[in-house]
Amino acid sequence: MKFRDLREFLDTLEASGDLVRITEEIDPNLEMTEIA
Repeated sequence: MKFRDLREFLDTLEASGDLVRITEEIDPNLEMTEIA
């Protein structure tokens, strides 16, 4: 599947449930393993 741009790719991931948006502020140095 070819995407026109990054936005289209992210929209497709979100629609399929494969993209999780984190709304809380985090420290990626300390919490990256919790996210992944």
